[in-house]
Amino acid sequence: MSFYPPGWDYNRVLNASDDEIMGLTDEQHTTMFNGLSEAGLFDYVMERLGLLRMPKNQKDEKLAQREGFSPYLDSLKNGFKFSDQWSAWGFVIFRTCYYGPTHEALWAEFRDRWDLIMQQEIAEYHNYHPKLDRAIELRKNRWVEDPTLDGASPQEVSRRFDEMWPNLSRGYATSICLMVTPDSLESILNSPLPSSAPQLNLNVINKCRAPKI
Repeated sequence: MSFYPPGWDYNRVLNASDDEIMGLTDEQHTTMFNGLSEAGLFDYVMERLGLLRMPKNQKDEKLAQREGFSPYLDSLKNGFKFSDQWSAWGFVIFRTCYYGPTHEALWAEFRDRWDLIMQQEIAEYHNYHPKLDRAIELRKNRWVEDPTLDGASPQEVSRRFDEMWPNLSRGYATSICLMVTPDSLESILNSPLPSSAPQLNLNVINKCRAPKI
């Protein structure tokens, strides 16, 4: 059973006015905020509501401070020549191993694990800053899969990347590329997920990465 009052959901809570919150009955108010607390969302909702209700100058100042702590943004500003017209961006990643029908299931498992790690790595930053939300939305690595790359050396991968570079869109025309080798694939599959770190360590990491300004 939902802990939200009829007609309410998470998005409405985040955008609710003081009058809407005060219009709830005592029972609805208590049930909803107890539910948010049990779901681990209470602190963020309170912070978010406080940010939305700040006077514009205070809100702008807080967002400016957060922008300085946001990952990706400096790189995107440089890559897109300080234009806000961002497009898809990320790394060009070369697959250099495990080609053939017998290995496709392993490769699919690797890709799923890679995506999950990337999602968990950035999860704490969702709704931290509007520009960062946009950067996360546009992040999409470009994978190069070609059986002729099976067992390719770093030098061969570098040569292929140099050939591609003039035709890459701005978000992918970086100075480096990535390559997946048997060792790196096994490392990804066997490494613990970010979410599996002890909660105490996660709290320390989160404080270092995204201060709750």
